Amino acid sequence: MNSAVSDPQRDVPVAIVGGGPVGIVAALLLIRSGVDVVVFERYASMLAAPKAHLISPRSLEILTTAGIPVERLEALAPPRTANTKAWYVNSLAGRAFGWRPYEPGTERGQFAERLNIAQPLLENALREHLEAIKPGTLRTEHRWIRSLTDDEGVLSEIHGPDGSYHLRSSYLIAADGAGSGIRESLGIRMQGPPPPDARATIHFEADLRDLVGGRQGMLYFVGNERTEGTLLAYDPASTWAYLCAPLTPETAERDAVDIIRAAIGADRPFEIKGISSWTVAAEVAERYADRRTFLVGDAAHRFPPTGGLGLNTGLGDADNLAWKISAVLHGWAAPGLLDTYDSERRPVGEQNRDQSLANLVDLMQVYPAMIAYDEHRDDELLQRKIDRQLAAVNTIGLQLGYRYGGGKEITVLTHEPTAEVGDHVPAVPLAIGSGIRSIIDRKGFSLLVAPGAGARWESALARSPLAPRVVEVELAFEEDSWWNALLGLIDDGAVLVRPDAHILGRYASPSESPQVITAIAGLLQTEPAR
Repeated sequence: MNSAVSDPQRDVPVAIVGGGPVGIVAALLLIRSGVDVVVFERYASMLAAPKAHLISPRSLEILTTAGIPVERLEALAPPRTANTKAWYVNSLAGRAFGWRPYEPGTERGQFAERLNIAQPLLENALREHLEAIKPGTLRTEHRWIRSLTDDEGVLSEIHGPDGSYHLRSSYLIAADGAGSGIRESLGIRMQGPPPPDARATIHFEADLRDLVGGRQGMLYFVGNERTEGTLLAYDPASTWAYLCAPLTPETAERDAVDIIRAAIGADRPFEIKGISSWTVAAEVAERYADRRTFLVGDAAHRFPPTGGLGLNTGLGDADNLAWKISAVLHGWAAPGLLDTYDSERRPVGEQNRDQSLANLVDLMQVYPAMIAYDEHRDDELLQRKIDRQLAAVNTIGLQLGYRYGGGKEITVLTHEPTAEVGDHVPAVPLAIGSGIRSIIDRKGFSLLVAPGAGARWESALARSPLAPRVVEVELAFEEDSWWNALLGLIDDGAVLVRPDAHILGRYASPSESPQVITAIAGLLQTEPAR
């Protein structure tokens, strides 16, 4: 793989810096849209310690669109039934003060339930799939040095195992993490409150299933006189992490052993696999784009982990950006379409930043109450503080309910499907296909209509070169008729859908076909007719 890039300069439509989940998903989405990419990853191997773990229902839809079936990820993750609660305890083996439901989900409009999968397992699945469909796309041990942008593209200097070389691309995607060198080189500042805290993550392996017992969960918030922090049960039989206060470098290994013992609360064997330090941040980039360079994932936003919004927001970034770059490169959209990446995704990032920080502030009030419980024995006080934690473990409204263009009041804890312009099409089982995203056109627009209405709409749109693909939607179950009513797919009603499954327009009959073309032309910034 390395020898293939020894020439001084090569061209590619899109270069992606960063081989984490967001960078790989962006690459997969672009490849499926017919765009050639290359991904540069500075490290030789993947992340070893588990980090992000919560994959939201919307992210599962995006991953399926990228070619990763949900079934494959489910096979790698613990059963969902083992991850339905977040517990508040003085130790894993000790007293439980209470619990909150973890992402209970919504009754309708949801593609799948959330999944708890350690990031290394997700990364491995994504990389394996990328290598299978496009060998050599991912170049490990290739470090981005600098870039120069002109009106035609981006010239990047890359340092690999065989030395430095230059690569020219039409666009550059910065998926290079929270400390993004690309973002820094562009002078893009991060906006948000000062970092509220420094933290450490202790990755350890242990079989603690007997201690979990009837208190199965995804998270255990621990508060006792020795330590306060969060136990993450990636797999109770083997893989755990503990998020806690920073450790002194000189005594970190010894202190980590004592802290894990205190968090477990029982004499059980465990092996510490690694200790990492990090800073809690609640920041969003002041802009997501600079000419031909785009920030995605942690390069664009950094959240506290309370709420599980970081990785999921990044996958949404990739989904939004990939189809737009593809549209411009394939010539069916003007470059101005790319301006909507910032205007659509940055408000989502700001909203998720603010909620993650609010969740963290609430969580910091629970630990002291648990630690002092033996002193005050005030069950009502502690329960009130635990009750305030629901948003820290349930952000289904943010994950599914955001609307491009604004104008919608988002509820954090619940999600009631809506189908207005800017909304994502609510999920529903189909007679054919694995969901709405399996039938929409990733290389263009789709007009969803009820069975029997397709021919009339195709006839009305036939003369326009911008005509979307007309898709008759047949539901799998009659009881899902709420979906037709919500979208207006009754008789000749139609819904115009973008490649990322967000609604661009709603129409009552084929007589409104000119409005369909006008909506497409307006977003693509091109002429309605040629």
